[in-house]
Amino acid sequence: MVNPKKDPQWTVPLGESAELIAEKHKNSREQQDEFALASHQKAARAQEAGLFDAELLPVSVPQRKGEPLVFAADECVRPDASLSAMAKLKPSFRTSGGTVTAGNASPLNDGAAALLLVDEEGLKATGREPLARVSATGVSAQGTPGLPSYLVGRPEGYAVLDALRAAQRIDGSGVSERSPVGISGYSQGGQAAGWAAELLGDYAPELRLKGVLAGGVPTDMLTEVNHLNGNPTAGAGFAVAALVGLDHAHPELGLAARLTPEGEQAVERVENSCVFEDYLTFGTLTTGDVTQPDVLADPRWQKRFAESRLGTRKPAAPAYVYHGTSDTLVPFSQGSRLYHDWCARGQSVQFEALSGVDHVPGIVLGPPRGVEWLVVRLNGGTTPEGCNEVGLG
Repeated sequence: MVNPKKDPQWTVPLGESAELIAEKHKNSREQQDEFALASHQKAARAQEAGLFDAELLPVSVPQRKGEPLVFAADECVRPDASLSAMAKLKPSFRTSGGTVTAGNASPLNDGAAALLLVDEEGLKATGREPLARVSATGVSAQGTPGLPSYLVGRPEGYAVLDALRAAQRIDGSGVSERSPVGISGYSQGGQAAGWAAELLGDYAPELRLKGVLAGGVPTDMLTEVNHLNGNPTAGAGFAVAALVGLDHAHPELGLAARLTPEGEQAVERVENSCVFEDYLTFGTLTTGDVTQPDVLADPRWQKRFAESRLGTRKPAAPAYVYHGTSDTLVPFSQGSRLYHDWCARGQSVQFEALSGVDHVPGIVLGPPRGVEWLVVRLNGGTTPEGCNEVGLG
């Protein structure tokens, strides 16, 4: 499961990748087994309670003899898993010193997912009610058409608030000017959500914001870009994309005049890439490789990056912040800092630390409790006041 067309340092087999992550974060074999067992137990309870039933479509596989075989559940869940059984398994990927086994590694599964997007005419043809409506979009992100102000806080926040205003004015959106609103986002979206909450009081005070749900948030862009810079496990391409985004927002910085030949190629790539390419295909490329002199040593660039620092103002509504403790893209310290900064400015904030979770899994593992919190607030219910660190269930 490697890409032979890419430099070996940029593409690592999944099993070896797990070993490298375990080494980096000092996760022992016992810790991995315990986490895997807990995952099996939670999934088994969820299956038994039918929590996945509405999301699954059974598939019938014809057999040469007898009735078709029906697949209607995830096969990898092991309700009978135990630590004693896992302890007997040999490492699967390293013969010496390995800790990743068939018991604690991510299982290989076949599966597919689908999302049907239709216009109003297509919806009528189905005769069904939609699960959701897209009323307006506002934040330009990496991988969207044009040059976005990628990871530049203030324009992202304005875009979110403008999208909320637009949604209130669209016929059939189900949202009026008196409707309570909530803002939710992850990673760059979490940054945009946070900025919208901090800017709302001055820019869109008429909006009835009830809560903000933000996960994996890059809070301090100067710190974040330095973390990404030349970092193959964090996605060095994101650092280059951040340069392009900041230059787009502030053309006076003059990025094009400072690009090296390698930098011109890198910028062309990120202007036409998606986030996965930025994450996986830039190796140890640094801002010093793409710009001369290095823009990260330039006080003007440092000042502009620093202007995207979240947590300097009180958000307009209570917040729920969550972050993976093993996040390699946006360090956990950034989410923790946002929690403490907003608390210090007098806002009620719930903070959930996702133990052992990296950035991409945090998209899936983080929201459930936070979404429930936001729904309660939108429905006029009460949520904990003050600042609280939420434990894992």
